[in-house]
Amino acid sequence: MALVVQTFPQTAGANSYGDVAGFKAHHDLRLQSYTAYTDPQILAAVVAATEYLDMRFAYNGWKTFAEQTTEFPRNDLYNARGDLVQGVPTQVVKATYEYAIRWLRNGFTLVPDPEQDASGRSLKATQVDVGPISERKEYSEFGGYKLPEYPYPDNLLKAQGFVASGKSGGIRSLPTARG
Repeated sequence: MALVVQTFPQTAGANSYGDVAGFKAHHDLRLQSYTAYTDPQILAAVVAATEYLDMRFAYNGWKTFAEQTTEFPRNDLYNARGDLVQGVPTQVVKATYEYAIRWLRNGFTLVPDPEQDASGRSLKATQVDVGPISERKEYSEFGGYKLPEYPYPDNLLKAQGFVASGKSGGIRSLPTARG
């Protein structure tokens, strides 16, 4: 896989907000070990983390070009202080590296497939007793799937005011005039 890092102005065909060297530098500063993983695994993690970050939330503002392959950079994006943000924000790159380490540690996934029974319904819990035999299944209350929460990287984005909502039918903000 070829790594194409998103920059500003936007890079055609970009598939990542960071690279292997940036990943290592970020986690070295935080004394987090990644030595169990190869550079190709870290590369895959950074790409997967970018994909996850882009699907995780609806963001304020809008893409700078309709054809761009990532959610950032964005037009009309303001941080929590009301400052106009251009390019790919530092917090987006940091969140990418944080999601990437979680992807590696979680068995190369950030979004595990939901546990289902033979009927296809999502299971919340199962219980099997061996003697005398009994079985109990508890199903999820709703048919939808809730993305797992990763508090640190999620809040890197939310605290800056970049997130309009989770992608569960939320409302995206429209361009606003700021003074």
